[in-house]
Amino acid sequence: MSTPSLYQQALAQIYKAYSQDVGKALVHMGTAGWLFSAIAQVAMIATNKNMDKKEKQFLIPQEIADGAINVGLFFTVSKLIKDYADKFVESGKIALKRTDAIIDRLNNTNQSNANYIKGISDKYADIVKNSNIDETLKKNILNGKDKYTSLFYEKAISELENLSKSKGNIFSKNANNLIAHKADQNLLNALKQGQKEFLGFKNGVGVIAAIAASVLASNIITPVCRNIVANKCQDNCKKQEQKPVYNHMPLNPTFSTPLIPKSATFGAFRV
Repeated sequence: MSTPSLYQQALAQIYKAYSQDVGKALVHMGTAGWLFSAIAQVAMIATNKNMDKKEKQFLIPQEIADGAINVGLFFTVSKLIKDYADKFVESGKIALKRTDAIIDRLNNTNQSNANYIKGISDKYADIVKNSNIDETLKKNILNGKDKYTSLFYEKAISELENLSKSKGNIFSKNANNLIAHKADQNLLNALKQGQKEFLGFKNGVGVIAAIAASVLASNIITPVCRNIVANKCQDNCKKQEQKPVYNHMPLNPTFSTPLIPKSATFGAFRV
């Protein structure tokens, strides 16, 4: 069996990271675009032979600051709005009809469906905290504990699959077990279909949120902040240029040579 090349491994990692979250890919790609644009702008000024050194010393820091604002604000604003949209969907405040019906079917408490799936996530997080699993794995799991609906689907499907495996061949022994197995299998199929639908819905909402956030950051917030910083930089430069320059003379100057040469002539008189 041939070993995958580094290029294939990189593609696999990219697919794993972004296949279920295209909105995140848009945020990262947009940020990378702003970053490379800023680097290209600074490099263009630095290598321009038609600009003198003094002009470059003024423009390069200004372009670096401009690029930092563009990249920082774009990433911050886009990620903030994208994450908020994800949490809104995961919390169950926006629930698909199929997902709401499945949760309602399994919810045997007096809580709302949103609180029910949050309770499942919190209990799972407590179990993970007190477990002896690898710390890196524990951290990754706990970082995703706010993904209430996704975690609900993952745990429900996992438990039903494990239940079917543990029952083994006992389903063939009596009718009651066969009925129970069929009911479990129907629920498992419904969970898998609901999970697929939910992940597609979440992905779509994430894409819309990422695009809207990028428009807001690129066309409204970033230009305003950039202009504010540019105006302050210009004001500081003007103040530096307007400072008076004084040529200070010493109070008691000492001259190494006579002020008036001996050979100097004033009119008809010679000194």
